Amino acid sequence: MVTNMAKKSSNKQNERLIEEKLVPGKLGSGELFDVSYGDESKPVECLGMTFPNDEARRAHFTERLREKLKDPEFRKIEGFPTGDDEDILAISDPPYYTACPNPWLSQFVELFGQSYDANKSNQKEPFAADVSEGKSHPLYNAHSYHTKVPHRAVMRYILHYTNPGDLVFDGFCGTGMTGVAAQLCGDRKEVESLGYGVGDDGTIFNDSGVPFSSLGKRRVILSDLSPIATFIAHNYNTPINVELLTEEARAIYSDVHKECGWMYATRHLDGTFGSINCTVWSELFACPDCGKEVVYWDAAVDNLSGEVHEKFHCNHCSAIMSKRDASKVKKTYFDSLLKRPVTVTKLTPVLISYTVHGKRETKKPDIEDIKLIERIESSLIPYHVPVDRMMHAPDDVEKWGDRWRAGSASFTHVHHLFTKRNLWILGAFEHRIRHSRSRFLLTGIINRSTHMNRIHLKNFFFGGGGWNAGYMKGAIYTSSLPIETSIFEQWEDRLNSITKAFNGLATHVDGCILSTQSTTDIKLLESSVDYVFLDPPFGSNLNYSELNFLWESWLRVWTNLMSEAIQSDFQKKDLGEYRSLMLLCFKNAYRVLKPGRWMTVEFSNTNASV
Repeated sequence: MVTNMAKKSSNKQNERLIEEKLVPGKLGSGELFDVSYGDESKPVECLGMTFPNDEARRAHFTERLREKLKDPEFRKIEGFPTGDDEDILAISDPPYYTACPNPWLSQFVELFGQSYDANKSNQKEPFAADVSEGKSHPLYNAHSYHTKVPHRAVMRYILHYTNPGDLVFDGFCGTGMTGVAAQLCGDRKEVESLGYGVGDDGTIFNDSGVPFSSLGKRRVILSDLSPIATFIAHNYNTPINVELLTEEARAIYSDVHKECGWMYATRHLDGTFGSINCTVWSELFACPDCGKEVVYWDAAVDNLSGEVHEKFHCNHCSAIMSKRDASKVKKTYFDSLLKRPVTVTKLTPVLISYTVHGKRETKKPDIEDIKLIERIESSLIPYHVPVDRMMHAPDDVEKWGDRWRAGSASFTHVHHLFTKRNLWILGAFEHRIRHSRSRFLLTGIINRSTHMNRIHLKNFFFGGGGWNAGYMKGAIYTSSLPIETSIFEQWEDRLNSITKAFNGLATHVDGCILSTQSTTDIKLLESSVDYVFLDPPFGSNLNYSELNFLWESWLRVWTNLMSEAIQSDFQKKDLGEYRSLMLLCFKNAYRVLKPGRWMTVEFSNTNASV
């Protein structure tokens, strides 16, 4: 494996890398990897057209989309995302997926839909059963998101309300689990995993032996306002060649490791070099009595109990202090990416976990480790990395959105959420990616590469799992003890997760079409859809545009805030505005639904007024 080869680099090579003078702006091979994911020699049919291969299909529809993007009227469609044409095209795979409103929705419906027939009865009783599906399925964990309904839960509804070949619509698709569910209704093994029986002729029986459905994929139309949501959904709902993905991902890993592996090198007690797995950082507080800096990790963390004390002693004057009555130490430095001085919360590395001689070890950072970090900090990143102002807020305001937290470490721009080391290496990976599958790997590790990740102290002191407790769901928050995990280690873990999830997954290239826009303005024919499944935003519970801003900055395409159906002080949307937007979405969903057919809405909010 490439990974093992990289980890078994000789100590001399590691030493040369750690001692070698870093030249700002110097790249490695910078090779762009573009591995084919299909048999390019086979003709491909798409929306009634035949192409010599899939690359020709992609090129044809990409040019049609490029022409469409030049039309001012097209850009007036509600929910059109923020982004340049080329960035939208870069992550799109037309006609199946567009990171903007999809111009081919009507053609998809005309090709695969069935006209409404008032004489044809399709009576179904309401689905009345408890549905409980866990979140441990490999497919569920292939890529994180703020909310996600397990695909097997959605399958039960689709099997109950639809027939093979029916069109299913989800206008708040998120990561596309409705699409996965619709397509896997044609997978015998997945249907049987729900506890249903499947006859030789494809008849599906419930646990009482009563026939109620038929085996066969349903085609699905997915839409969401968020570009990162539809990007994830596209990768969940398109066939994947796991072998080729692995080949490409390992080639990229190997190339980046040759160039940047030295950034995670640390010296062991015997003088040999190991590879850093993660680094624990700590905020510093100014003692309210003597004014000197106190390292939070050293003063507040109890090694015996594995807990963090609310009150702790200043190691200079012994005064008792707490985070509430002490101020965070700030530092001002010249931000080479913004090309101006910035002031942020000061952090210092306090613990390193690394692998050496095949074993995991820990150490306090030594002088070499500090010098390595300083060398990286003083160098220029030779790749494009996002430097966007959070929520694109004006530079003259401190607060940038509803998720801004005064207690969190100070950051105003996307790149402030990363150590420079992790930011650099993420940029190196992104530079080499062409295919959306590998970008799917990258977006899968973005959030876990930031200061938002916290150390799991119980696991750290007493074992029982990994140290990285992850980031706080539903918030953009940095703790006082963030953990920096190696990008190389995360890349490996995510590749393993995706490989496990997609092995044998029976999705189809023509089974799903995706659009990035508002459900209020979805361009589908009236009475053209057989079933609607919606899992809409729950008032102010989650502000998706803010939570997705970090991801979307790496895609360089952002959610259109105007059409977002939420309650938000930052967006000046109250409950009335939220209700109005939701009403428009439901009206349009009802318009496209065939008479006599069903819509399922999943909704939960503790606030009765919502």
